[in-house]
Amino acid sequence: MTTFKALFNQMGKKKRRSVYLLALLQLVAASIFALWGLFSNGGFSNSDKPIAWFIMVCTFAPLADMAYVVLSAWQNEKEYSSQTWRLVPISSSKFYLANISSAIVNGLYLVLIQIGMGIITFLPALLSKDVRTNIWEINQAISKSTHAGNFWQKFFESFPIVDMLSTFIAFLLFAVLVYSIVT
Repeated sequence: MTTFKALFNQMGKKKRRSVYLLALLQLVAASIFALWGLFSNGGFSNSDKPIAWFIMVCTFAPLADMAYVVLSAWQNEKEYSSQTWRLVPISSSKFYLANISSAIVNGLYLVLIQIGMGIITFLPALLSKDVRTNIWEINQAISKSTHAGNFWQKFFESFPIVDMLSTFIAFLLFAVLVYSIVT
């Protein structure tokens, strides 16, 4: 019998190609749009120019994630219906779990790559005096509000956790919808 780990690794290799392709496409699209925004008249203001590339990488991240969900659902269904994969001596439940878990793990890998791209594209902004000053002012405001006792109120106003959670749930529902349509 084939082990779950071996099957998981083989299925993950095929999906990892999609992850790398989507990350590259996201980076290229973000670069093109950032350059277009920098050199056009109505694009980014002078204070926003250091973070233009970061903004574009963050803008294209959800689109790449949705594209991965569609590609992964298509690849999963292709593997389910493949006669070659069915010849592997493994139970149907292990085959199903290896296929789905490799898709989920590679989706998380795409998110890690996007976080890395976000950190790298934010580095030029740290060289800008305006951005460093703004970060320092935000830090001072947070420390003042902590001493005033309304830190959590300011925190939840700045970072709407409920909205972020509802967006994440909406994305999960989108993924379930796509998987249910394809299969």
